Amino acid sequence: MTEVGWEADEILPGLYLGGLASALDDDALSEKRVGLLISIHDEEQRPPPAACLWHMIECADRADADLLRHLHGCTDLLASYLGGCADGEGGGGEGGG
Repeated sequence: MTEVGWEADEILPGLYLGGLASALDDDALSEKRVGLLISIHDEEQRPPPAACLWHMIECADRADADLLRHLHGCTDLLASYLGGCADGEGGGGEGGG
Protein backbone atom coordinates (compact mmCIF):
# COMPACT_ATOMS: atom_id res chain seq x y z
CA MET A 1 0.00 0.00 0.00
CA THR A 2 1.25 3.52 -0.82
CA GLU A 3 2.74 5.41 2.10
CA VAL A 4 1.64 8.86 3.25
CA GLY A 5 4.89 10.32 1.82
CA TRP A 6 3.79 9.71 -1.80
CA GLU A 7 3.03 13.11 -3.30
CA ALA A 8 3.77 12.47 -6.98
CA ASP A 9 1.29 13.18 -9.74
CA GLU A 10 0.89 10.85 -12.70
CA ILE A 11 1.47 13.07 -15.75
CA LEU A 12 1.10 10.30 -18.33
CA PRO A 13 0.50 6.59 -17.74
CA GLY A 14 3.58 5.42 -15.83
CA LEU A 15 5.21 8.90 -15.74
CA TYR A 16 5.20 10.68 -12.38
CA LEU A 17 6.38 14.08 -11.16
CA GLY A 18 6.87 14.51 -7.44
CA GLY A 19 9.05 15.58 -4.59
CA LEU A 20 11.89 13.96 -2.69
CA ALA A 21 9.53 12.30 -0.19
CA SER A 22 7.98 10.33 -3.05
CA ALA A 23 11.39 9.43 -4.45
CA LEU A 24 12.33 7.90 -1.11
CA ASP A 25 9.09 5.95 -0.66
CA ASP A 26 10.36 2.43 -1.45
CA ASP A 27 6.93 0.80 -1.09
CA ALA A 28 5.22 3.23 -3.46
CA LEU A 29 8.06 3.02 -6.01
CA SER A 30 7.71 -0.75 -6.04
CA GLU A 31 3.91 -0.67 -6.07
CA LYS A 32 3.84 1.72 -9.01
CA ARG A 33 6.64 -0.21 -10.74
CA VAL A 34 8.83 2.87 -11.11
CA GLY A 35 11.89 1.81 -13.09
CA LEU A 36 13.67 5.14 -13.64
CA LEU A 37 14.03 7.92 -11.11
CA ILE A 38 15.52 11.31 -11.97
CA SER A 39 16.04 13.42 -8.88
CA ILE A 40 17.08 17.06 -8.77
CA HIS A 41 18.31 18.29 -5.39
CA ASP A 42 21.42 19.19 -3.46
CA GLU A 43 20.90 16.91 -0.47
CA GLU A 44 22.78 13.68 0.15
CA GLN A 45 20.20 10.89 0.02
CA ARG A 46 20.23 7.14 -0.05
CA PRO A 47 19.49 5.65 -3.46
CA PRO A 48 16.08 4.16 -4.29
CA PRO A 49 15.46 0.40 -4.45
CA ALA A 50 17.83 -1.68 -6.57
CA ALA A 51 15.03 -2.36 -9.06
CA CYS A 52 15.00 1.32 -9.96
CA LEU A 53 17.57 3.11 -12.16
CA TRP A 54 18.51 6.38 -10.49
CA HIS A 55 19.97 9.54 -12.00
CA MET A 56 20.66 12.38 -9.58
CA ILE A 57 21.23 15.95 -10.73
CA GLU A 58 22.87 18.06 -8.07
CA CYS A 59 21.19 21.46 -8.11
CA ALA A 60 20.35 23.91 -5.34
CA ASP A 61 16.68 24.44 -4.52
CA ARG A 62 16.63 28.15 -5.34
CA ALA A 63 14.50 30.32 -7.60
CA ASP A 64 17.54 31.27 -9.70
CA ALA A 65 18.79 27.68 -10.18
CA ASP A 66 19.48 26.87 -13.84
CA LEU A 67 17.40 23.72 -14.35
CA LEU A 68 17.22 24.14 -18.12
CA ARG A 69 20.86 23.19 -18.56
CA HIS A 70 19.92 19.68 -17.37
CA LEU A 71 16.82 19.30 -19.54
CA HIS A 72 18.49 17.86 -22.65
CA GLY A 73 20.30 15.17 -20.67
CA CYS A 74 17.11 14.22 -18.82
CA THR A 75 15.06 13.97 -22.01
CA ASP A 76 17.80 11.84 -23.63
CA LEU A 77 17.85 9.55 -20.60
CA LEU A 78 14.07 9.26 -20.54
CA ALA A 79 13.89 8.58 -24.30
CA SER A 80 16.57 5.91 -24.00
CA TYR A 81 14.76 4.28 -21.08
CA LEU A 82 11.39 4.35 -22.83
CA GLY A 83 12.98 2.92 -25.97
CA GLY A 84 14.32 0.07 -23.86
CA CYS A 85 10.82 -0.50 -22.46
CA ALA A 86 9.44 -0.74 -25.98
CA ASP A 87 12.18 -3.25 -26.84
CA GLY A 88 11.48 -5.26 -23.68
CA GLU A 89 14.74 -4.16 -22.02
CA GLY A 90 13.50 -1.39 -19.71
CA GLY A 91 11.16 -1.70 -16.79
CA GLY A 92 8.66 0.06 -14.64
CA GLY A 93 5.47 1.90 -15.21
CA GLU A 94 2.43 0.61 -17.05
CA GLY A 95 4.37 -0.05 -20.26
CA GLY A 96 7.46 -1.58 -18.67
CA GLY A 97 8.33 -5.12 -17.93
